[in-house]
Amino acid sequence: MDRDKLRRARHIARHACYRQRHTTTRFLETDVPGEQFMVRRKPVLPPPIAAGTYRATCREADLLSAEEDGHSSVHPEAVCVSDGRWCTFYRDGVKVWDCNAHYAAVHFNMEAVTDQAS
Repeated sequence: MDRDKLRRARHIARHACYRQRHTTTRFLETDVPGEQFMVRRKPVLPPPIAAGTYRATCREADLLSAEEDGHSSVHPEAVCVSDGRWCTFYRDGVKVWDCNAHYAAVHFNMEAVTDQAS
């Protein structure tokens, strides 16, 4: 391992300001016996919601929790229309909320809606 990279890794490991709430930490051994340094990885987020129509269900158990997170207009469920980048939520045919497709993937349970034309 390059000496500068090792020095940088040790510096990051010593300073708490680099620690983030949503990271995982591993300890790796160096070439020097008995020495180790920390490596942090950001979490793997789910992919954004693909284009289509979905039935979105809040992951919050009750209305109060949904209201804290700003999802009260969608609680307990709503129709979600996604273009692959942005999701718009509808209740009774009226637009109630919209958000980024990544945010929707993290905070809502999505079930694809299929149109059944007879």
